[in-house]
Amino acid sequence: MLGFPLPYQDELVYSIIARAKVRLALESPKQLLDLIFNNRKVIATVDLPCHLSVISDLYLGQQLSVLDLIYQHTLFPIYAPFMPENRRQKCIQLMSSESQGVVHLATGMNASRIPIVSSIRYCPQCIKDQLDLYKEAYWKREWQVGGTCCVSHGALRNTEIGFRSNHRHEFVAVNDIQLESSESRPLKYQCEVIVTHKVRELLDLGGKISPSFAQWTQFYQLLAARNDCLRGNCHIDHEKIIERVHQKWSSKFLLNYGLSDLESDTSWLKAIFRKHRKSFSYLEHIVVLEAFNDSNWLFSDIFQAISAMPLEMEKQASNNMSTDYIDNHTLKNRQQWQGLLDQYSVKSSRLLNGALYAWLYRHDKDWLLEINKKYHVPKVQGNRGIDWAKRDLVHTKRLLGLQKKVVLDMQGPLRSKQWWLNQLGLHHTYTKKKAVLPLMNLFLERYHETISDYQIRRISKVIVGLLVNNEKLPRWQILRLSGLSDERMTEETKDFLDMVLQQQSDK
Repeated sequence: MLGFPLPYQDELVYSIIARAKVRLALESPKQLLDLIFNNRKVIATVDLPCHLSVISDLYLGQQLSVLDLIYQHTLFPIYAPFMPENRRQKCIQLMSSESQGVVHLATGMNASRIPIVSSIRYCPQCIKDQLDLYKEAYWKREWQVGGTCCVSHGALRNTEIGFRSNHRHEFVAVNDIQLESSESRPLKYQCEVIVTHKVRELLDLGGKISPSFAQWTQFYQLLAARNDCLRGNCHIDHEKIIERVHQKWSSKFLLNYGLSDLESDTSWLKAIFRKHRKSFSYLEHIVVLEAFNDSNWLFSDIFQAISAMPLEMEKQASNNMSTDYIDNHTLKNRQQWQGLLDQYSVKSSRLLNGALYAWLYRHDKDWLLEINKKYHVPKVQGNRGIDWAKRDLVHTKRLLGLQKKVVLDMQGPLRSKQWWLNQLGLHHTYTKKKAVLPLMNLFLERYHETISDYQIRRISKVIVGLLVNNEKLPRWQILRLSGLSDERMTEETKDFLDMVLQQQSDK
């Protein structure tokens, strides 16, 4: 494609396409999509764009592959190292073609506790430097990552362009908007300088095989062990870890980025030192690694150390169900647990002696699960003895009592099936057990109002008031007082109103 711009260093694909619009003097966003993608449904995505094979084809002869675009001109590198390898490969395939939002789900961004930036960000002084050097400006990648700043000039500024803009198909270039002055602003959090340097490392790492969850688990357990954060031989001392994080990171910074929950049992910090069952964000890893390493640590060294670890955790040999080859301590704990199960249920026993349960789960899991199966309380099948016919009769009588109270009431909202059920708090019961409540079904079919019924009731209320006051009003005033119009009335309502007006005129 003639005139399509070559990317600058660290420029977003979004920015490249936006500059193409400026160079080609196009005003219509759809015209730009037709010209580049031949597809008007492409979404202008800032962080993880798709259809990159189309962009790569525009650089025929320039040696700019899809992988080059993904790792040099999108934010994918800050997510890729922390997800399983098969998911990383799948995301690359989706970004090459069409994903329909799956990439954002697969990277964990949509479920992450780390808030995404609300709008496209920039550094005014850097923009000025770009204009001086290139005679045009562009959006840099690192500006759009949560927790970063401009190391040279201070805090970043927000534009009016939403990161998830309402104008879904419009690529906005720097030249298209009015930016603020180039005066530097002080940083809100000094920690952002550390994050920015580490984000730059991630963005520059390139495509590498991602560690497995098992490798991440082993790495963090070894990290805790080497930094004297263990209780006994293998238990993580979370209190020491929390203390290290607080020593390194500002509480306000952690709160601002959703990382302040450090002490609860389900906190992200405790989870990252346990067995990994999900990916953690770039910022969570940076916070922990910075707290446990000196200031010169590098992500490249971290990934090199992790890659040397086994891909899978070593499986413990299954426990022998016989007591002939187990030590006295294990045998004693088994007997103690067996004694609890003889008196209480599995759940109650666990609540009574959680420490015993935890020890057996860690050291004698197979025996524990096998013995617990024998004491599980069987589930009660069927309706658990509830007389639904009797309950149906009781609920229907309540509904009939309510109907007698409101039958002469001309006011109120539409009396739909939902309305009747909500008055007596029966919505959930009816929704789940509709098949065994025949009387309630008959009541609702008989007394629920249609749109026509509701409109006729509103007109009737107005006409009754006129008859009481011995007044006559034209048709349009009756409609106004009823809150209706010819466009909104059903045919049945119109026939009713015409009949009433005809009777009034005959008198």
